[in-house]
Amino acid sequence: MMKFSAIKKASLSGLPPKALLFLVAPFVIFAAVAGVVVQPKFFAGTDLMIYDRLLPFRAEKTITANPEIIIVDIDEASTKAFGQWPWPRHHIASLIDRLTDYRVGAIGLDILFVEADRTSPARLAESLPRDRALSFRYSFAPEKFSDYDRMLAASLERHSALREDADQGRAVIAAFALGSSEGGASPPPPVHAFFVRNQGGITDWKSLMPASEEAVLPLPVLGAVADIGFINADVDIDGITRKIPLVYRFGEHIYPAMSVSVLMSYFGSGAFMLQSGPYGLEAIDFAGISARISPDGRLLIPFVGGRGTYTYVSAVDVINGTLPREKLEGSIVLVGSTLTALADIRATPRDPTHPGVEIQAAAIDTLLTGNAIVIPHFAWIWQMAFVVLAGMPLVLFCLKRPVLHAVTAAVVLAVMVVLSICFFRAGFFISALYGAMAWVTLSIFGGLLWLLRYRAQWREEERKKRMLSRYSSAKVVETITESTEDLAMGRNQEVSIMFSDIRGFTAMSKDMQPEKVVDMLNRYFKEMLDLVEKHSGTTDKLIGDALMAYWNAPGAVPGHYIKAVAAAIDMQEELAGFNETQKEMNQQPIRVSIGVHMGDAFSGNMGSEDFATYTVIGDSVNLASRLASLSSQYETGIVVSEAVKNKCGDVFFFQYLDRATVKGRDDLPVTIYTPMRPEEAKKRSAELALWDRAREHYAAGDFEAARESLVILCRNHPETGLYGVFAKRVDNYLQNPPEEWKDIFAATEK
Repeated sequence: MMKFSAIKKASLSGLPPKALLFLVAPFVIFAAVAGVVVQPKFFAGTDLMIYDRLLPFRAEKTITANPEIIIVDIDEASTKAFGQWPWPRHHIASLIDRLTDYRVGAIGLDILFVEADRTSPARLAESLPRDRALSFRYSFAPEKFSDYDRMLAASLERHSALREDADQGRAVIAAFALGSSEGGASPPPPVHAFFVRNQGGITDWKSLMPASEEAVLPLPVLGAVADIGFINADVDIDGITRKIPLVYRFGEHIYPAMSVSVLMSYFGSGAFMLQSGPYGLEAIDFAGISARISPDGRLLIPFVGGRGTYTYVSAVDVINGTLPREKLEGSIVLVGSTLTALADIRATPRDPTHPGVEIQAAAIDTLLTGNAIVIPHFAWIWQMAFVVLAGMPLVLFCLKRPVLHAVTAAVVLAVMVVLSICFFRAGFFISALYGAMAWVTLSIFGGLLWLLRYRAQWREEERKKRMLSRYSSAKVVETITESTEDLAMGRNQEVSIMFSDIRGFTAMSKDMQPEKVVDMLNRYFKEMLDLVEKHSGTTDKLIGDALMAYWNAPGAVPGHYIKAVAAAIDMQEELAGFNETQKEMNQQPIRVSIGVHMGDAFSGNMGSEDFATYTVIGDSVNLASRLASLSSQYETGIVVSEAVKNKCGDVFFFQYLDRATVKGRDDLPVTIYTPMRPEEAKKRSAELALWDRAREHYAAGDFEAARESLVILCRNHPETGLYGVFAKRVDNYLQNPPEEWKDIFAATEK
């Protein structure tokens, strides 16, 4: 017997030490905090990937540009119509003239015009005699057609002149900032004035912005009649463009990017203002637009889509004038090319083949809609908070709350994600990378610790179950360790009970050495207990040579009465093999008496708070014990009650034995039977029919007639002791006739 009340407490013991947790967790959190401070480039790619995943949440806020941004595309149709690129610049001049006629709001040429057009008649007149020793003169064209670069300059100047009445600026031509010694030129003084509003903090804000000494600039003849706008775009370590410099510094001069220049031209603004703060630049203001920028003057573009997000029109359609006027009137026009051969294709978060001209369009759209993204100076505070937040579930780990630990960990991750999304929608990119890394590391580590903890707990519980199962049924142990109900309260329920004992065990054991007695009992009980378990029974206790088992408790066992009878029959059959072994070991064979009854009984923990056992008690249990005793008195292996016989139906054949009163139930006679398999009953049909006649005569008090049948049964079936028991009883009644005959036998033994 064991102290079952401590089993549940034992299930929470034997946990692994927390030392590993307290060693690893601070290290992980420290490493994550160090990552926030250092921002190692090793994780920069992951940070950028998080930014890309957040873009759709910012895109929902995007407002459609007003007026529309139109891209005039020098596409395949255009090159098929006017020849391969680069075109003679009189085609570009024709394009500018057409755009002027369409009365567009602003023009940005995302094309570098670095060298003179060598196809101009004037250039050919110079180059052919020099290069080919050919004489070349032209007299068939007006002077203005002799130089295509001047033709383009004239078209640009015409555009500016026509826009003056509408208070709009000049067209913008692309420029490209170079490194310190890449063979470029220094740009002329800027045409746009700029102002700085310093709100305290860094005074040398110029040192933060992109700087260069040289640039690829348009021809002077073009630069004189148009503004320049830098088309540089940054490429991150993963080869993707996400931001562009909005301002460039050349010495003490500040120049705007193309997107800013085009919008200044569109709104007719001649100046822009930079706002600086404690950590560098904060915003750029012009023409009523105020756009947040990074401290170094860059613009993070929240791309709302890939190629084709903005409206494209073919250059050939513009030059030929086939587009309706309302298609272009008042719009911001960017001229560029999507031809792959021109190599102006970049990878962006939304498209691996994004035309460079559309990146400029996205930048203009961002400035117009106020949809810019910045990494705020306070980002590190929130990143630290995310790291600390990631460690919060560990508190619950220490409190041994696995479900709450898992739920809290999931909530923490959700909070980090939601906060990151909320910040991004507000225009701030605060990466939860280091918090997420700490969360993942600690979650995996915590999960492994939980697995180790549960493994240790499981092994401890299994060890205790194995130990307890040596003293009680494994099913009882399983129920006690896993049940959530109060076993001390118990309950009344229908059960089937079996008792068995070895006949004459006391006398037999006197002549045996104790070691041999123990060995025999161990072998005997091993076979009997296996049969009880095979038929879904629960072994309650072993007392000396006696065995008690029950069915339908603690868990429900459908057809428990059938299983109890089947177990009893199997036990008697198994006994024959056991006795063969006894003979081989020169030991005495044994005989076993079994009683089976079913009825209501009380099941639950019995005992004190410190010492208890799970069992069943009640009158039904007592009767089952008495039936086992009757089995010895009737010289039959198994005795079952009428309640069992009625429940089992035709599953077994039940040979009627008697009506008897047992000790303690003198006023309640019980009808008893012995069961057998139907096939055995069929073989013994003649014997059983003769027994029924003998039993009928006996019940009627005709002892002479009963004796005649019993003598035949004893002669033909001497192995069945039941017939001898009744033959002796009949002889006794013939010698001492009862005064008042009742077919009820009064058992005097327990």
